[in-house]
Amino acid sequence: MINIALTNAQEYGLKQRVKYVQSDAQSLPFENNTFDAVFSCGSLHEWAEPIKIFNEINRVLKPSGRYCVGDLKRNINPILVFIMKLMVKSKTMKQGLISSKNAAYLKDEIEQILKQSKLSNFKVTTNPFGLEISGCKGK
Repeated sequence: MINIALTNAQEYGLKQRVKYVQSDAQSLPFENNTFDAVFSCGSLHEWAEPIKIFNEINRVLKPSGRYCVGDLKRNINPILVFIMKLMVKSKTMKQGLISSKNAAYLKDEIEQILKQSKLSNFKVTTNPFGLEISGCKGK
């Protein structure tokens, strides 16, 4: 994934502005209050211990730093799932899509998890395909 990201950064002229680090999201190799923003797209359903990762997001964010985590939701309309499956050609990718959807959270489930974390000021919104967690770290 890092090689793909580096290729994309090169293509968009951003290679000098980015640095990619492979690590365990439950124990990030960064000092407290390092980042202005943290985002994650499409991986929440893979997190074995989401509270620990939300706590790490809180730890590495600067005061007033923003965060955004987006992922699928488990209760996607079956018609949309059918259309998504039609658009994906690879059998393996179709299986991955369905297993990801099935492992995804519902809005109330993720809100309960977030309440147990150190993140505050969070907002969970949904759209036809997924959910988004966003907020700003309190000072």
